[in-house]
Amino acid sequence: MSRLAQIVLLAAALLVAGCARSGGGLEQRGARPPACLFTLPQRQGWLFAVGEAGPHFFDQKGWEAAEKNARESLALAIQSRVKGEYVSLEGMPGEPAGVEVSKEVLDIALYGAQVLERYKDPTTGHYHILVGISAGTAAENIIRAGEKSLKERGDEQTAEAIRQRKEELMRKLQEKLEGE
Repeated sequence: MSRLAQIVLLAAALLVAGCARSGGGLEQRGARPPACLFTLPQRQGWLFAVGEAGPHFFDQKGWEAAEKNARESLALAIQSRVKGEYVSLEGMPGEPAGVEVSKEVLDIALYGAQVLERYKDPTTGHYHILVGISAGTAAENIIRAGEKSLKERGDEQTAEAIRQRKEELMRKLQEKLEGE
């Protein structure tokens, strides 16, 4: 192999390695981390959480761990706002019933959560991620998960009641999620 070919291959390998390590442009490095990682944004109708992960040999694994932790924190934030709450169906025929906001429902509630900010501390190698979801999206996902859960349990009557009162239930749940 000629000397020129070796230099070209080496340059290409370095370029590919650098691009693969960059995190697709979402990663931020620098002396100052974004303020939102220490003080959650105050945006009406949104829920936010931060996740962190320690140093990892592979950046991708570090980002994945930080995102997983951020999503778990977001699920806890949702759960704390609707803890013990049921999507109330009082006044429906038969027994009062509801949809408990369980872990499975919370997992579905997070569909649509977005990574909004990433930061890797150049000194410690720690990864930080901010995730957020609109309260409306979370509420809609919880209602949808509740309908599905009731259908799977064979409670078609209550599932139908949820469908008929979906807008009212969604408004109440969204208010609960947006509350401080």
